[in-house]
Amino acid sequence: MRYIISALLFVGLLIGVLFLIIHGLTSNKSNKPYNFANFYNTPMEVRYVQEGIVNNDSLHRSIAITVSKNNINTAIYEGYQGKILNTSNIPNNPNAYHIFLISLYNQGFNISQSSSLTTPKGLCPLGHRYQYQIINGPSTVNQSLWSTSCSQKNIGGKLNNIQTLFRIQNPDYNVITYNVNLNQQSN
Repeated sequence: MRYIISALLFVGLLIGVLFLIIHGLTSNKSNKPYNFANFYNTPMEVRYVQEGIVNNDSLHRSIAITVSKNNINTAIYEGYQGKILNTSNIPNNPNAYHIFLISLYNQGFNISQSSSLTTPKGLCPLGHRYQYQIINGPSTVNQSLWSTSCSQKNIGGKLNNIQTLFRIQNPDYNVITYNVNLNQQSN
């Protein structure tokens, strides 16, 4: 009887250990965001785009901030085809970029959440659409997440912090964007 109880206990313990091992190997690791900050010394760039209301092509404006290890570019666009109205380029360095990427990562820049929508195009037409991109990185790291001022999104991070982090990378952000009206409805 003692051998039977010992054997049953051993089999139960063995099944428990196997369950934990299998569960650990097959758990969905895609929910955990990949630490893209490790690619700070590569051609990878991160971009934040704020797009204004849906209006006439001549009135439409958007602001894009692209940060890389060597450069911080802020561009003002007119229309839906990307005509550049103004741009500001300032130098960056790999150490500053690395700290910036770590900060973005810690704020959830690459945390996605499920959404039935794959793009913000046409959403929130009287509000703003925001894009959060990783470009020129390894295919496992590249991303295109988005949110709107109408509470639709597929990004799960701390959006106000992420947006502010991008804006404060350019000390002249307020100067270059001073006359940009993202809500313009007529001339």
